[in-house]
Amino acid sequence: MSEDNNNSNTEETTKNTKDFSRQEENWKIMVFCNIPWEEAAKVEDDDREFLLLKADEQKVEVLKRKKEMAEQQMAEQQQAMMQQQAMMQQQQMMPQQQQMPMQQQMPMNGGGMPPQMPQRV
Repeated sequence: MSEDNNNSNTEETTKNTKDFSRQEENWKIMVFCNIPWEEAAKVEDDDREFLLLKADEQKVEVLKRKKEMAEQQMAEQQQAMMQQQAMMQQQQMMPQQQQMPMQQQMPMNGGGMPPQMPQRV
């Protein structure tokens, strides 16, 4: 009785695997070939193999575009970070640059005070 049970389980597993594989194929055809599920389930033989091949090609293209977009996004983020760092450095340098020209423009008299402007009479 255990042999019959094992055979039954093996057949059931094989059937489930085939069903699952068929569902996966239908899903690929539906997603990558843009064919409704009901129509994908009806396709057989050479047409099915052809559509599965095309679905695989589309999948590769989608993954390739996804990778390119991710790389582009990463490059844009890095560029934005570099720009932000450059702006921060400029802001840090600004107070120093603003102080220096003011000190250079205002000559000091001997007492460390800026000279007074002569008054007109």
